[in-house]
Amino acid sequence: MTIKRHPSPDGPAARCFELAHEAGAMVALRAEFEDRVVSFPLDQIRRWTLYREEPERLLIQIGEELALVVTGFALREIHEALDRGRLAVLRSVPARQAQEPWIKSLTILDRPKGPAPHRAGTEK
Repeated sequence: MTIKRHPSPDGPAARCFELAHEAGAMVALRAEFEDRVVSFPLDQIRRWTLYREEPERLLIQIGEELALVVTGFALREIHEALDRGRLAVLRSVPARQAQEPWIKSLTILDRPKGPAPHRAGTEK
């Protein structure tokens, strides 16, 4: 697998994402946090949705129980890389680059298991 590093004035680590040279070469999507690195198998990624709000959110559903939430600006290029099967790495970066995708934060959500919570006033 070959990963394409995008040039940046602050060096390659300043870019918030990396692409594989070829679609289909990836087996996992890697999310880099300050304190850990988490890899998600591509065959577990079910759906991704870009919410165009301020800031933008890219919600990536992984399996039935997890979701990776990408919050930032100009995330369309990252969304399109997912469409093409070429997105390899996501990372938050401290400073926004002009007119480039910028990931402000990455969050892993654990979906709750079991029945929906009881709501007061719904008993008969």
